[in-house]
Amino acid sequence: MNEAVLACSDARDDQRVHWLDGSQWHAGSWATLAQALAGRTWVLLVDGSQTTLLETSLPVRDLTTARRAAPFAIEEQLAAPLDTLRFAVAPRGEGTWSIAACAAATLETLSARLAEHHLRPDLVTAEPLAVPLTEQGWTVLARADAAVIRTGPGEGIKFPLMALETIVPQLRAQRPETARVTLLGDAAAVPLAVFDGLEVITAAVPDATTLIAGLRQQSPPALLEASASAALRRRARQLWLAAAAATLVAMLTYPALLTLGNAREAERASALAAANEATVRAAFPEISRVVNPRVQATQALTDLRGRALTVAPFLDQLAAFERAFATGFAEHGRVRSIAYTNGVLEISIATPDMAGLERIRTVLGDAGLGAEMLSAESNDDGVIARLRLQEPG
Repeated sequence: MNEAVLACSDARDDQRVHWLDGSQWHAGSWATLAQALAGRTWVLLVDGSQTTLLETSLPVRDLTTARRAAPFAIEEQLAAPLDTLRFAVAPRGEGTWSIAACAAATLETLSARLAEHHLRPDLVTAEPLAVPLTEQGWTVLARADAAVIRTGPGEGIKFPLMALETIVPQLRAQRPETARVTLLGDAAAVPLAVFDGLEVITAAVPDATTLIAGLRQQSPPALLEASASAALRRRARQLWLAAAAATLVAMLTYPALLTLGNAREAERASALAAANEATVRAAFPEISRVVNPRVQATQALTDLRGRALTVAPFLDQLAAFERAFATGFAEHGRVRSIAYTNGVLEISIATPDMAGLERIRTVLGDAGLGAEMLSAESNDDGVIARLRLQEPG
């Protein structure tokens, strides 16, 4: 059996993983996955609820410069500080770049799991990018209690399946050009009424080998370079030995090196200034004369943020709510409905008692969402309340 395997991390339990082997889904521990792989080619997807996918325009030509500029170009669209995130960038052509962002802690945990079980995937990228594209439309993959919607070459989102009736109308309002929808997986769990007016195509989920082949053709952003970890460790050791030898030589020849040091310091300063100017010119070709690289780069980035493609606050709030849901929300109550109007996300929840309601507000607060209570009614079954969520900060 030589087929490739497509695996996906679990946002609720970092000790578990799900994988598609042929056309069959499996779930288990990382050790079980390692046994199932048996040396076969495989790709790891980071759970879509833990990643943010955006497309934006950058006035740069090379990947190195794009990696430096991308975080600042989308900073205002992210719900977490830049220093807590890691970014991956891939070109889409004509100045458009696909950017994947994920919490550094999440990727560090995945790296630890891979190292612990000696696993080296060929690629680590965001889950929605493995869902096939639909021309002039979306692809919806329904599995278990979640849905993944691929809305574009570099865009996608994952959320609880029960929220589909609320989310799809919002996406249709933002993407009025959408003409068709392809449903994959458990299509019976999808309320087809939300797609009224669109051409709906139902299909089976392709096998793992087909999905991986399609994923590679896209050249997706790589969140981890896990497959190169062993080679990198060997190379790091070689560099360390070389550095140690060079240090010994430097200590033995220190007097002569000290004489040359002052002269070379001036050369380094001049080279550094030239490199700074070259970087600014490469990143921002519209700057014709570089006087103060730091100030001019900051001004150019500010202008870049203003011209970058934006994602509606609805998606940011929904992503923050999904993170809260994954950290224990369901233990204290259930969501009856979700509404988004004029930039405000409101939820209706049912809880056994007022204490459960307060615990839910605490969970939302810990996830960065303040919850303002709009109403609360008691009945024989418990408490039904409406909460207004503040934007994630």
